[in-house]
Amino acid sequence: VNVAPALTNATATASPEIICSGANAQLTAASGIIGENTPSNYCIPTVGFTGATADYISNVSFADINNSSGDDPADYTDYTSIQIANVTAGVPTTISLTSGGSQTFSVWIDYNQDGVFQSTERVAATTTSSTSASGPITIPVTAFNGQTRMRVGCRYSSAITAAQACGHTGWGEYEDYSVNISGATDKPTYTYS
Repeated sequence: VNVAPALTNATATASPEIICSGANAQLTAASGIIGENTPSNYCIPTVGFTGATADYISNVSFADINNSSGDDPADYTDYTSIQIANVTAGVPTTISLTSGGSQTFSVWIDYNQDGVFQSTERVAATTTSSTSASGPITIPVTAFNGQTRMRVGCRYSSAITAAQACGHTGWGEYEDYSVNISGATDKPTYTYS
């Protein structure tokens, strides 16, 4: 049973805003529930040392994604509008990562589409440095169907913790991708009257 959350930030907008008696206006309402329609803005990850350091992600391969990239001076690139992986819940899908230098890797997927990478949403990680890593990711059936975000991070020398989806203090890089999930749970909808 899903209990409808309280509407604390609900808004409604009429278009046009001013009408004559007997005319019609379209009312657009938003519940104010974070992530109900689209996720809130994701954090922009940071690293302690930016620039061309050879500590970068050189390739991400996951389902329909096969993206090669160089050392971005900002050490963060958003590929969500051009790189989308279509995955099915319960089916293991291999992710393969390579880097410009020896790195540790972490991967998060925002399963509940709330715009936050929770520590529990880290789906893959390495603890020793290497120039490549691969392994299966299985989307749980409790994830929400539809498009969400995946974040890949790398770090020189030290492992990235599950809580470091928004940044770490070392050398490295982050990249974001879109993941379209099917075969999982439909996101709940609420009706208010």
